[in-house]
Amino acid sequence: MKRKRLFGIAILFLFLFNDPLLRLFCGDGMVMGIPVAFVSIFLLWIGLISMLIFLTERT
Repeated sequence: MKRKRLFGIAILFLFLFNDPLLRLFCGDGMVMGIPVAFVSIFLLWIGLISMLIFLTERT
């Protein structure tokens, strides 16, 4: 079951890091002086790491 969840998370984040979805955030917007595209990629990356930690540390 754990292996299926890891595979699902990998597929989810491959989909989320896909170019058409990332282009939705490419614009002139800024968050605290940082472009929205960078903030969204960073938050997705943090989400991936958090989900993987939660999944692997769970017994």
